[in-house]
Amino acid sequence: MAPSAARVIATVVAEVCDMDSSSTSLHDIQERFDCVLAQLKRVLTGSPDAETVSALDRAIEAGARKLTALGTRLAAVCQARLLYVLMNPPIEQALASQLAAPEPLLAWLSAASSTTLALRDRGLSSMLALCFANLVNIINDEELLGPHALALQRDIGLQRSLVQVLIPALHAAAVAMQLPPDRRPCNVSWHTIMRVVDALMSAALDEQFKEQLASTAGISTIAQRVMQSTCRLLAAAPASCPDELTSSNFAALWHNLAALLGLTCSIQQQQQQQRGTSVPDAQRQKAVRLLLQALSRLPTALQVAADCQQDVAGCPLAKDALDMWRMLLSMMGQLRVQEPGLSADDRIAAANGVCAYHTIDSPADVPAWCSAGKALLQALPQVATVAALAQQYQAAEQQPDMEQQLAGEQPDAAIVPTTRLGSLISITASSIVDEVVIYCSTLANGGPWSAAACAAAGEALWQLHTTLCHCIHWIAAGSLATAAMPVRVLSFVLNAAVCVRAATPAAANETATGGARHLLAMSVAQAEAVLAAASLQPAPADEEVVEALLIAIRHGPAALAGSPPVQQALQRLAERLGTADEGSAAAASLHAAPLQHEPQPGDGLQLAQVAATRSCAFLHCANLAGEGGPASGQGAGSRRCSKCLVAWYCGTACSHADWRAGHRRVCRALGAARLAEQESAGVEV
Repeated sequence: MAPSAARVIATVVAEVCDMDSSSTSLHDIQERFDCVLAQLKRVLTGSPDAETVSALDRAIEAGARKLTALGTRLAAVCQARLLYVLMNPPIEQALASQLAAPEPLLAWLSAASSTTLALRDRGLSSMLALCFANLVNIINDEELLGPHALALQRDIGLQRSLVQVLIPALHAAAVAMQLPPDRRPCNVSWHTIMRVVDALMSAALDEQFKEQLASTAGISTIAQRVMQSTCRLLAAAPASCPDELTSSNFAALWHNLAALLGLTCSIQQQQQQQRGTSVPDAQRQKAVRLLLQALSRLPTALQVAADCQQDVAGCPLAKDALDMWRMLLSMMGQLRVQEPGLSADDRIAAANGVCAYHTIDSPADVPAWCSAGKALLQALPQVATVAALAQQYQAAEQQPDMEQQLAGEQPDAAIVPTTRLGSLISITASSIVDEVVIYCSTLANGGPWSAAACAAAGEALWQLHTTLCHCIHWIAAGSLATAAMPVRVLSFVLNAAVCVRAATPAAANETATGGARHLLAMSVAQAEAVLAAASLQPAPADEEVVEALLIAIRHGPAALAGSPPVQQALQRLAERLGTADEGSAAAASLHAAPLQHEPQPGDGLQLAQVAATRSCAFLHCANLAGEGGPASGQGAGSRRCSKCLVAWYCGTACSHADWRAGHRRVCRALGAARLAEQESAGVEV
């Protein structure tokens, strides 16, 4: 019995010494003490022997030594809790009345931040960090506290301590925001995150923050960790304004998170250049993947900026958003390419934008890359909206005031980046396609690959290809004056899908069949998109059009080669290429291709059946904002033709347009074919 009582004493003392004040219940500890006392009473009233008494004495003496050493930590915790109470909102308001002179206030802040850094209690440290963020923002924002702000900008030591307190709070918030809302700490919200980011990037802490980002700490640099946390926050940021934020604060949150990400990317690039050596592939791979995750939120970020511009008069966030995300897109290419310090051959490759390594390791990585490319392209409508709002804002800002009008002066013209972001989106999406295609072309040399991973990769490629086709039709409609998407990108994605299907395990018959349907649908859609792109000005090169059409015919249904629009386009291309350069590779491919397909009565039905496997059967669909999967019935909000019950459309506009374009001629045949297929499969109709 005595050893058991001694162990209970040691256990309770250890729990007290190791307790986390943010999660420990004092009531539970008190109950444990009561149990220990009751057990000791039973032991001592039972006439214990000398061994029992000796064991208890040793346990009590050891516990006393541990509890004595705990005094310093308990004092620090009590002091920290006092600081937390003092820094609550009612006290913050008192600061604005200048009740504290700059010197005493900064001395107190210095002592408080030092105490917080010494704490091992993460929960309490995070709570205090949020208070520090509020104080820094008050000092920076309140006009009456100008002397305090100047004093803080001169106190390098205090700046360093505050940054060291705030960076862990940013990491903790990023982790917390990955949790469901009902499981997040009550003191972490998007409002508190905004305050922490604002404080780190404020005039008072900005330089010290940059200095610490540029420093290293072990294997992982501080900049890499901040980049990871910022990307997590961007990925988790809400699409609609939460209750605790105003519309302008919500837009500022998105803007400042993007600015913080841009800062960390820039710091990493500078570190790489200063070291003069290449960044390890694994490190660069991680950075690119994180940035991909953040860039996928571009449509939401631009929509938030547009909403704020419309709600708040005189708000410059539209132009700021264009500038910020344009910079982030340019960082994507810079992070993928190695810098000086490599061999001469690799330096030449880097100068040409060629990656000397793969950032994709398996087919399981392909969906994330395709999703990022799709998201970037879906941001183009928001680019048009935000660019128009930025133009309106600058036009209003450039209106001459009364003095200028009297003097006959005109304001300087301002330049708004209306199309540069759109062009950069096209370039970045193309580079994403390049990365995916390079990897998929190597699939035959690896493996064996998981059938499920290959199926997911094939569907992701189909989704990206569909978005590319939508993008071409959207640009052809004149929605945004931007550089046209190169048609060769369509061919690249289709070829990648072919490689993925070839690498799919042969045993997965269902998956392989699904892959074949993907290829047929992608081929028919590609032919229509290429024909639409050929009508643009400037038009794509004839060689690109020939290649894209021939690839579509090679992997598409037999009826595609006999399609009148395709035949007419190929005939015109053959005439032009034959006149310009009879020895060109494109002309040779065109003449060598087996294109003699006599039109058959069922060609129209075959093409319609393939188109009906898409989420929107209208092959000229330009709905870039469409969500859901690429297959029929998977589109969010899609509806089915009420007559044939086969073709699905993303909306009424596409349904009516496809009816006029020819669906009315095959609708009955599609329905009959569906019934026949069900009967042959033994399905009751």
